[in-house]
Amino acid sequence: MSVELITSVASLIGGRGFGTVGEDIFTVIMPESPKNCIAIIPTGGSRRGHTPNVNTAFQIICRNESPRNGLTIINSLHSVFNNAWGEIYTGLLGRFTNESEPGSFIVDSNNHFLYNINVTFQSAKNYS
Repeated sequence: MSVELITSVASLIGGRGFGTVGEDIFTVIMPESPKNCIAIIPTGGSRRGHTPNVNTAFQIICRNESPRNGLTIINSLHSVFNNAWGEIYTGLLGRFTNESEPGSFIVDSNNHFLYNINVTFQSAKNYS
């Protein structure tokens, strides 16, 4: 997965009012703090399909002190990426597809629930 793509996804999430990149929205890792945050993690890198399509998978993880708030946030993010078309960054147009329903898969060491969704971005055209 390109750094530019994952950074653009973080900016898109921040632009939708879910937080601020670097403060409570992170890429590649989920730090120990803050308690309430979102991380975008690449899953398996990029793979090329039939030219010119590029399929890229990533996971969005939400940690929150409140189980209800965490679930609300991940459900909202699921809606953002539900078969959504757009230009993720200049020159790359494509579609996001949810590959999973929102779910809680673990409780961290501070007993905060982690909720996740798996998303694929498939480019329709790379004209940069």
